[in-house]
Amino acid sequence: MKLKKILLNYFDDDRQINLIALQTSLFGLVLALLYISKLHKIELIIIMTGLLMNSVMLSFNSNQYHPTQRIYYGLITSIAAGIAYGIGCFSANNIWLSTVFILMILPWVIFSNQAHGLVAGLFLYTFEGFILGSGMPATNIDIVVTYSLSYMLGGLLIVFSGVIRIFVLEKIKLSDNKRNIINNMPYLEINIQKTVYNVIMLFTVVLCNFISIHYHLANGYWLPLTAFLIIKSNHAISISRITLRVIGTLIGGGVALACCLLIHSQLIFALMIFPVFYLTVIAISRHYGSFTALVTLSVLLTIALMNNEAMYRIEYRVIYTLLAVLIVMIFLYALKFILTTVNVHNEGLNV
Repeated sequence: MKLKKILLNYFDDDRQINLIALQTSLFGLVLALLYISKLHKIELIIIMTGLLMNSVMLSFNSNQYHPTQRIYYGLITSIAAGIAYGIGCFSANNIWLSTVFILMILPWVIFSNQAHGLVAGLFLYTFEGFILGSGMPATNIDIVVTYSLSYMLGGLLIVFSGVIRIFVLEKIKLSDNKRNIINNMPYLEINIQKTVYNVIMLFTVVLCNFISIHYHLANGYWLPLTAFLIIKSNHAISISRITLRVIGTLIGGGVALACCLLIHSQLIFALMIFPVFYLTVIAISRHYGSFTALVTLSVLLTIALMNNEAMYRIEYRVIYTLLAVLIVMIFLYALKFILTTVNVHNEGLNV
């Protein structure tokens, strides 16, 4: 009965999200099959990545929004994240240039966190596109533009399929959308605690990016990406996020390792994209730990499509996650010690 309850919690409460997940998994399967059918174009893998990331954004806090709002935000996110992906590719091996772009983009993510759902998701996944792009370094402008457009196309696939489904098949009118997008725009609210934690996030992302580039870490972009995703607005939430991230990465990496050891067929890996992408999109609004496990498995499956190095990438994924966690934990507990000391001192003065 408990297992049945868990499964129902995953699948029963949002028809729109299940449709987004189904469309994502179908597109992912087609792209994976195209890749293994002697095309072997890296652009197809980038399209798959953009597809999955935009679908995840559209699924987050989805029940608060009308379907047409998700279409608007999905379109904007596809374009913005595609551009950010190209910037990430171009600046990947340059510490100073990448740091400048981080300092330009990340404050917008921090600012938008005061909004809700799709607005915050737009900026968050745009910055995530930048970090993912840094995992595909390129200095040739033609290649950068190609990669950028590929990532953008992945996001647009889910948007255009949504347009067909919503406006043609389901005949939902634009006038049905009663919520004004402007009402969801972020507003300036000064909160000292959130500001302190946001500064720590900014500093740790820059530091992790520096370590990744300076020491030429293979797949080092996982380092700043992890730091970015686990620091939240207070100590308790951040620690909870860290715990779920570590557990999810270990579970997802373990499943991926078992698959690599037992499966030696690209076709089977391609077929596995369908259920894994579907569950990944569903999981984002259900449980962060399960989402982390599934997105780890999704990433490693796409790597397995390209070559047999997935087992080695599992090692990188786990090591960089743990290293980022260690760096973040040092700063979090240092901050907690400082705040505790200040509070004790103030209480002493009040006495």
